[in-house]
Amino acid sequence: MSLFLKAAPAQGMEIPATIQISILLKTLSFDRKLSERSGDELNMLIIYQGNYTTSQLANKEVSEALNKLSINKVEGIPIKYYFLNIDESNLLSAVIKYEINLIYVCPLRGISLKTITSISREKSIISFTGIPSYVESGISIGVGLKRDKPQIVINLTSSKAEGADFSSQLLKLSKVIY
Repeated sequence: MSLFLKAAPAQGMEIPATIQISILLKTLSFDRKLSERSGDELNMLIIYQGNYTTSQLANKEVSEALNKLSINKVEGIPIKYYFLNIDESNLLSAVIKYEINLIYVCPLRGISLKTITSISREKSIISFTGIPSYVESGISIGVGLKRDKPQIVINLTSSKAEGADFSSQLLKLSKVIY
């Protein structure tokens, strides 16, 4: 059994959050439109469900990873993090309030990914996750596991709909879904 599988507590997350977050934020450096879309600041919303234990665990792991990594800039652009205990009615208001341009999706139950992706596309917000099957369902970027190693998974259709323009260098390194 893989070391990654043993270390990742949240269901569906194949890679520990510290590695996921590091990889996901690094992928932003391959987005040729990052500074155009972000302006002076990146605002990342981590969405989870407080009434779903798996989601709570993932949120805790992501929060700890962000504290441990203490990444405060991406490509020279300051980044801030916000956390949202999501229901389908409060996502849009949080996106507007915090001027969100990145969304990280923890494991969810009973909330449609289509709700998230429709907002991310409408508002040009890049969506990330540590759950590869969510990428197949419309989230733009994920981190999965291939032969005991992290693998970037990109839904090219979704990422383009969210306004990203990833370099061919990143796409060559990734599993690309259309």
